[in-house]
Amino acid sequence: MTAREVDRVELWRRAGGRCAVCRRKLLQVPGHPDAGHEYSIRPRLASGEDGLVVPPEYFESHENRILLCGEDLKTISGNRSSFTAQLLSDLKARHEKMIVQTGSGGTGAVVTFLTHIAFFDYGGRAYYFLKVANEGAEPVQLNRIWFATDPEVSVRNPQRPLPTRLDPGDLFETWKLVEELPHDPRLPYLARLLLDDRSVIESLPNLDVLPAGSVGGAGNPLRPLIPSVAAENRRDGNLVEKEWDVFISYAHEDGDVAASLAGALRDLGLRTWFDKFVLRVGDNLAFKLAEAIDRSAFSIVILSRAFFESGWGKYEITGALNRSVAGDQVVLPIWHGITEEEARAYNPSLAGVVALDTVKASVQKMASEIHEVVTEARRLAT
Repeated sequence: MTAREVDRVELWRRAGGRCAVCRRKLLQVPGHPDAGHEYSIRPRLASGEDGLVVPPEYFESHENRILLCGEDLKTISGNRSSFTAQLLSDLKARHEKMIVQTGSGGTGAVVTFLTHIAFFDYGGRAYYFLKVANEGAEPVQLNRIWFATDPEVSVRNPQRPLPTRLDPGDLFETWKLVEELPHDPRLPYLARLLLDDRSVIESLPNLDVLPAGSVGGAGNPLRPLIPSVAAENRRDGNLVEKEWDVFISYAHEDGDVAASLAGALRDLGLRTWFDKFVLRVGDNLAFKLAEAIDRSAFSIVILSRAFFESGWGKYEITGALNRSVAGDQVVLPIWHGITEEEARAYNPSLAGVVALDTVKASVQKMASEIHEVVTEARRLAT
């Protein structure tokens, strides 16, 4: 192998084949949605431009590369002034330390530990939310969580008691009032998690969440839908192949956000039914809509005041909800400029359902979560 190939192998080995930020498993398949990207920590600059004397071979070495997923690559490369070489080096070092501690390069435990600030209610008190996910193939036990401040602060939440066991794929979330912690800009990096094998996992900021978001807009709130989407693909023990992964219903006035979401979903590889992609002049609209709903595994409904006033919108969501109640269809409402109360008043069946909100999440973020639900459900169904 060439020196560059040796460095590539070493980078992937040290990273456990996972993104150094979100810890997702990556593939060495260019163009795949889960492809890994080898990003330069320190860009090659003109000699002495940054005041450092760096050997030329360093720039191509695994020491100067951090493994990222496509989403985190876009975030970091688009905010290079914030993601300094020092910060990226720290992220890389923490990630590789986690890989060594958990044996996550193989089939052992893979634990991600992320923090973010959020509110239970807008205008309420701020909390640090601590999210632990077991992404490995073995169960793990969480024994203790604390912040390594001076003095250290334990996280004892009676609603989330420890110790607790996390099976593969399980998620554990607890929280601590911000006002109960000393002011320290490093707090997202200072939470600590003690596992049953005595290993300690250090936290990282949850970069998928705004600095102060609302509860439910973070991480993967759609994961509870995976089993129902997967079950929908089986009937009497037999696999039912759907022509479309997702169907998008929306009002004409919300066409811009619908088109952006449809494009993002299609770019991620999902078979997306969107009228601008599919319908042709002369098509029977009522027949085509009924057919699309029936042949889709997942219905996305962009609810807005314009949608409430749309006759076609009511027709589409009634069909989707009827199938949802029957267990044949999963509906994902997206609130666009409305409140949960308005959605419930429009259709009581929408009360208490998992939903996304365009105020709280970007189109790309929503598309990523929908993509995860559909692809994971497809894997479970087969």
